[in-house]
Amino acid sequence: MKTRRPRINRVLPRAAEAGDTNGGGCEGIDAPRRLGPTLIDFSALHLPTAVSCALADAFWNHVGSRSEHTLRFYWQRVNTFAHFVAETHAVSSLSDMGSVMLVRYIEWLNRQVGQDGTPLKILVVPALPQNAQAREQSIGVLRSKGIDAVIPFRTMLAELVAKTEPNRNYQKSDLLQIIRILKNYDLIKEPQLELFKVRRKKASASAGARAAE
Repeated sequence: MKTRRPRINRVLPRAAEAGDTNGGGCEGIDAPRRLGPTLIDFSALHLPTAVSCALADAFWNHVGSRSEHTLRFYWQRVNTFAHFVAETHAVSSLSDMGSVMLVRYIEWLNRQVGQDGTPLKILVVPALPQNAQAREQSIGVLRSKGIDAVIPFRTMLAELVAKTEPNRNYQKSDLLQIIRILKNYDLIKEPQLELFKVRRKKASASAGARAAE
């Protein structure tokens, strides 16, 4: 008899937001760890405690096995995000980690330059392979082509659609304004759920027709 796989809670903890300072409360998840010559220390990023804990938890626990090379690459991207927060003060708690912040982060990345003075290259991809080995190979190929950061398109678009309010005017963002208009005129529907609603209605109609006969 097969045993059911235990459910993984993927909701970020928000209990610490009220006292969201750089104090304790992570239960060691953000403690420094040595990875070859690299010291990975989320507690040294000077991020709000809840944000630091959430990033550390995702970094160590929410992704499959990866090579040291890939982990060090991910750690560089985390440090880039920490520089963004320090420069813009855009994140003071987990509640700030939403679509508006994501747009600001992308715009900030577009203004950055590398050590040689050239702009950083950010690639939006349809998706990365689910298999750990294939994912690492894909990241290696992208890095060899000079790509500095990767953002899955589905993740970016889904977050933007979910957090955009149809009755709010986004004067500073043409993208959010377009999404708002589409949602306001019901041109963007809830994914998948609409399919089940339609099927239930059809089933009810068929049952009514049979009863009438």
